[in-house]
Amino acid sequence: MKNTRKNIVYYFILLAFSVIVAIIIFAILNMNKEAVNMAMSMIKLKNSILLKEIKLSVEDDLNKAKEDIFFISKLSKLHLFVNTADYERKTKFLHDLEKEFLIFSENYKRYSCMAFVNLNGQELLRVDRIKNKSEIARSETLTNLSSSLYFKDFSNTEKFARNDFYVSRLELSTNTNIKTPVLKLAMPVFDGKGEYVGFLSITIDIKNLFSRLEENGVWLLNEKNEFFANPDKNLLYAKTNLKLEEAQEKVAKNIFFSSADGIVYSFLEFGGKKWPIGMFLDNKKMNIVLKRYKKEYYRIFYGLIFVLTIVIIFMFSWYRRIQYSETYEREARLAEIGRLVSGIIHDISNPLMVIINKPNILKQKIKDYFINVTKNTVAEKINIADEFNNDLDEIVKAGNKQSFLIQEIMDTVRGETSLKKEIVNMETFLIEIKSNYNRYVNSLEIKCGYKDDVFIDKGRFERIFANLIKNAGEVSEKKANVEIKTFLAGQSIKIIVANDGPVIPKNVMKNMFKFGNTFGKKDGTGLGLYIAKKIIESHGGKINFENKYDKLQKGVTFTITIPKNL
Repeated sequence: MKNTRKNIVYYFILLAFSVIVAIIIFAILNMNKEAVNMAMSMIKLKNSILLKEIKLSVEDDLNKAKEDIFFISKLSKLHLFVNTADYERKTKFLHDLEKEFLIFSENYKRYSCMAFVNLNGQELLRVDRIKNKSEIARSETLTNLSSSLYFKDFSNTEKFARNDFYVSRLELSTNTNIKTPVLKLAMPVFDGKGEYVGFLSITIDIKNLFSRLEENGVWLLNEKNEFFANPDKNLLYAKTNLKLEEAQEKVAKNIFFSSADGIVYSFLEFGGKKWPIGMFLDNKKMNIVLKRYKKEYYRIFYGLIFVLTIVIIFMFSWYRRIQYSETYEREARLAEIGRLVSGIIHDISNPLMVIINKPNILKQKIKDYFINVTKNTVAEKINIADEFNNDLDEIVKAGNKQSFLIQEIMDTVRGETSLKKEIVNMETFLIEIKSNYNRYVNSLEIKCGYKDDVFIDKGRFERIFANLIKNAGEVSEKKANVEIKTFLAGQSIKIIVANDGPVIPKNVMKNMFKFGNTFGKKDGTGLGLYIAKKIIESHGGKINFENKYDKLQKGVTFTITIPKNL
């Protein structure tokens, strides 16, 4: 009996030693990935600063156009024209207004067209800029725009007020055979009685403006998701499938990052319009940064390979001294625990050393970087550094969450589940769950019938929801739609987590909540649902599931029941 116990102790010591070595090896192997992440962070930082400067510069230029059309609307000749009923005087004022439009067009060459249109949509006056020269359009070329306005219905005058301002979509000019991007601005005009009489329109030739974007490696999309500016001329005016939202990773204020597309982006806002603007990350620059880490990485890697070889030889020598366990079931369980711990260490503990130890070093580097930048004020540099400090604090928080999960695994091995219960508002909690985990599935909907407080271990219940949501996403390749519903059933609270992903095979159903059982996932450990069941049972509740085989819908529904008064 003593020999058996001694052999088991030896086995655990070997297993623990193996896991420690594995953690170190995986951490070193992960250094290359972290080096890429650090390089990407530096490139994201640099590109976000450049993108913000260009964005503000373009918005300033567009706001100047807004000021210009306001200036035109205040021209005295325009007001004399719209407030005069006498035909001869009106004709004279129209000629005077043509001259003022012509002078304005010569001085402000960025406008390819300026026009005044009456309330019927008929152009009364137009100045075109052709071949770097401003010309007054002949009366026979003036057109009726009533059927092709870029803006809202200008005949609906009750919606207008003085100084209203309207912006068209980004379009290509149809006046020439050459594709030229244009943007139109319009402003309603009223007579002295306050009655709507027409509108002013100016057309901005923004090709030069967009050329400035392209010179700095920046692209811009119009309302149809077409590239209206792109450093790659082959993609100019081509449609893209980029889906950009503010919900993605935030790099700085109003600057976002999409890891899936490898872009830093923002939104150019003007006159109620919102156009995506961004930059593709430069892999060449990132590779230069990576070279700094390669030499040290390989030296440590080869050293660890040598240590691992010694450990393997030692393990095999020691393993020969271990006898068979007292029962086959005990041996099988220990082997399963070893396999699962190694897999979980690979997936969870790899980044712990980097995530928890790197933030303080990286904070100081980022602060030093900003202090040396001369373009920003000291206050602006400190503000940006503070933003990155917050991001790094989130990394530490993520590391702590992974440490918490490792503690759960240790509890599972020991057969214990210690709870830290607190009062939690169900509705607020589920909103947080949606915010944190909706990216793992196609959609995540919350229908909170029971919105009051519950007394639960919030951290462990978050792990339950995370597991059910991520499982649905992984087995469906993020195509599943998940719905979470809560309601009161007598003295119990029921929580329904339903998805429309693949159903659970019959041969898996009977072992669904057993230790080590998994299906449909490449790197599944079989601990998620096992731990979830233990947590719910420790709260005095239960969990079950059923497959849906409806003609119009398929998927799996999990039902969690917990007492109302815990």
